[in-house]
Amino acid sequence: MRFCTCICTFPGIPLRVSHGNRAAIDQLSSLGCRVILASGRRHENMLRFYRDLGLDDFVVSCQGAVARHAATGEVVHQELVGVVDGGKVIAEGHERGLTVMYWTRDGVFARQRSRWVERYQADCGGDPVTLLDVDSPVSGNSYGRTIPQYSPPLRHAGCG
Repeated sequence: MRFCTCICTFPGIPLRVSHGNRAAIDQLSSLGCRVILASGRRHENMLRFYRDLGLDDFVVSCQGAVARHAATGEVVHQELVGVVDGGKVIAEGHERGLTVMYWTRDGVFARQRSRWVERYQADCGGDPVTLLDVDSPVSGNSYGRTIPQYSPPLRHAGCG
């Protein structure tokens, strides 16, 4: 089995696979290599790259917290933050005055629109962010199974 990393997308850079990366992936495929993309992005956000490249395999997404097949949805790895810990982390982020966004299988959520939410959407090709009360994730619903990510007010805008 051979491994190679060659897909890189960064905030602010157009969401497309470069000609060089496409050529590298084509060459790896022609050599019989299994090509799996890994990213900090959400699974659904990565699917455009799989379709564009004609791939059909697993996606490692959400900063490595999830490994799910692009076509079948089969999950082979999932390491999510629990409801209680997620609620504590979300509350602390709000206490510190941070823009808190969190990812679930159902989408991306934030308490309010901010320049960091706007930046995330621009950097991730318009990935929608649903506004709701993220102070109190409720046990048993999908909003409670979270992957929090923070954007300090004056420094960093993350892309999940």
